Amino acid sequence: MKDKVDSLYYNIRRKKFKFSNRLLPLAVTVVLYIICGISTPRIFSLFGIELIILGIAPFIFATLAQTFIIGLGHIDIGIGAYIGLINVICASVLHDNIILGITALIIALFLYSLQGVLIYIKNIPAIIVTLGMSFVWSGLALTIMERPGGQVPNWLVAALNFNTPILPGVILILIVFIILAVLFYQTKYGTVIRGFGNNDVAMQQSGWSKLRAYWVTYLIAGIYGLMGGVVASVITGAADANASKTFLLISIAAVVLGGGILTGGEVTHIGAVLGAISLSLISILLGVLNVSTDFTAMVQGFILFTILALRLFKKEIEQ
Repeated sequence: MKDKVDSLYYNIRRKKFKFSNRLLPLAVTVVLYIICGISTPRIFSLFGIELIILGIAPFIFATLAQTFIIGLGHIDIGIGAYIGLINVICASVLHDNIILGITALIIALFLYSLQGVLIYIKNIPAIIVTLGMSFVWSGLALTIMERPGGQVPNWLVAALNFNTPILPGVILILIVFIILAVLFYQTKYGTVIRGFGNNDVAMQQSGWSKLRAYWVTYLIAGIYGLMGGVVASVITGAADANASKTFLLISIAAVVLGGGILTGGEVTHIGAVLGAISLSLISILLGVLNVSTDFTAMVQGFILFTILALRLFKKEIEQ
């Protein structure tokens, strides 16, 4: 009888800590948001929330793309450069020739998805392939537009940046894509993809195609990266090939902060989005406090290490 009670107590404790681990990214986001709001009360308004989300929408799309890649056990070094290329295409080729611009976007997405195929066929580490492709994305972007500028087509701005009685169009589209990402991971094939990130040998023995899983994952991540570039174009109205390169490291940090594990198999899109918002709120808070932006990376890193330490501590207690 005592053993059953002890076992029940252990399971309750374990579920409690797992539940609390999922709430950790939300708690960090809420605390940072409250601190920012105390410093600048306008942040608590609907306009303030919309302004924050609109400013970081491209970064959230980049984080969602990285979440799919990390869920597979890979890391995309070129996600920022890829978004920069999409941004450049939208503000130049798409503006001058709609058909040519759409074709260029489709080709860019297709090339991005082929990274998964190349990784599988040649058995090259993902970090090497995506690093090499980052130079390709950057080179193409700078070839098309050497300096920041260009103009995004008015029809594209009108299609995405419309106003509604509830929220701006860009935010509504972002919410839809977040929901789609969450729902996809709840499907059977979404579970299969995470399975390949956790134990690809077992998944292949179960009859699932590793090649297909890699290609589908990179295709979906490419779609989210493409949306990040399109949204960045719509928000700014112009393009800068280098503006999104900072998304690389902080998108990885956002996934980890949101509960993801770099070895694959265990990621959460909601947690990753909360991680992205938290990292962005740190930058906002430092700006409100008139702290030099040189300290932004240091503070973000400190919070990230703190969260990881708390997670490891909880894991030890669970065991």
